[in-house]
Amino acid sequence: MSKAGKPSGQWLYILLLLGVLHILVDARYRIVSLFPSRDFGFGVLGVAYLIMAVLLIMPVQALRRFLGPLDDWVRLKFCRLTVGRVWSHRVVIGSVVALMVAAGCGLRWLVIKQLAIEPRFADMLPLIQGACDALVKGGDPYGRVYAMPWPLPLTFWPGLWMPYLVPHLLSVDIRWVHIGVVVGISLVFIRFFSGVGSGKTRQESAVMLAAISGLFLFLFSSEPVLFANIAHTPPQWLWISLLAGAILLKRPWLSAVCLGLVLSSRQTAVVFCPLMVIYWLRTSGSFRVVAKLVGVTMVTFLIICGPFLILNPHAFVVAPLQHYAALGAWDFSRGPASFAANTIGLSYMIRSTKVDWLLPAIALVAIIGPWVLAWRRLRSATDVLLYMGFSGMVVALTSPIPWHYEYFPVFILISFAAIASAAEDDAIRNTDGGTGGPSCGSGRVGE
Repeated sequence: MSKAGKPSGQWLYILLLLGVLHILVDARYRIVSLFPSRDFGFGVLGVAYLIMAVLLIMPVQALRRFLGPLDDWVRLKFCRLTVGRVWSHRVVIGSVVALMVAAGCGLRWLVIKQLAIEPRFADMLPLIQGACDALVKGGDPYGRVYAMPWPLPLTFWPGLWMPYLVPHLLSVDIRWVHIGVVVGISLVFIRFFSGVGSGKTRQESAVMLAAISGLFLFLFSSEPVLFANIAHTPPQWLWISLLAGAILLKRPWLSAVCLGLVLSSRQTAVVFCPLMVIYWLRTSGSFRVVAKLVGVTMVTFLIICGPFLILNPHAFVVAPLQHYAALGAWDFSRGPASFAANTIGLSYMIRSTKVDWLLPAIALVAIIGPWVLAWRRLRSATDVLLYMGFSGMVVALTSPIPWHYEYFPVFILISFAAIASAAEDDAIRNTDGGTGGPSCGSGRVGE
């Protein structure tokens, strides 16, 4: 997303907005206490999230005069800090990263051990256990209503709940899946640590800095950590990380498989499909190739979801949508005490207008809008990851109940967009026409 063959420094801009998004969700209760009412405060935070989602996909050309020199300064300081010093060695950096991952997993396990898996605390993990039991007994997990003791259908797709099947059969705490996901996502981040052990040029440093920053936020942002004891969505995070990794590695066939995995986990993941189709078309220039990639995605999805879809299509597709609609209506009837009024989002504010059609209309615009914008602007891996993050954000903001954990996959996509942008800048710097600086060890740095 740079012009005239010059690095844009956009990766720093993306990381800055990502950090603000994390801070807002981590400190949301303190922030809303400054407002006259909680529902108003959360609505303001929802507007702030929407603004930042828009800023992420806006061209940064107006900021290049500032971001370019800042990018140079950050790279230069990193080189001076690492070259010829003990902590630039692969083993040392690898040990530090391993300690980060271990600490992130340890924090989550401490949180997990504080709470039992019981419906009175949160009903999604018990629902997953019930679905696993139904499947093992040869029944249809989607063809029944689960007693929590309140009635609850199975509302999400197999790519999300089936990863819990093996630990459940082994009578192991199924939240070990969460720990495994954290390790898996960390490994995807680590794959993009560029220049580890050399760090001799400024061109090698940005990807590593972006990857470490994204990993740090993922591991130690307080809300993702505190969510660990009731979290049911981590498998979706892993599939999204693998999809982002495949995009960064320029592996379209792998990205098609990963998109099928993402689609098999949550119904709302369908919003990513048109964006990926546009990206594949831009990068391949062939409708035939795109058709094959779409076919791979659909085959992957049907392998996972096909048996359940064939067995009971109404329960698999329609019933969850009806449940979410009814749940949203019931929740809004509770007024300022509702979940929607006490989480970052726009749905409570929109419903409060008393115009029945306004929320679905805005939700429809939120779904289609990113596709229309992306058709003209989407060109690179950075673009597709940012537009996927933008699409996920606006869908979460306008959902009947915008649970705060729905933003975590968006944060992951934005993190990998920062890595992609840093890689694009590095590629420009390493070309003859780029502005890459000299070797950090050349004695000419800063001249």
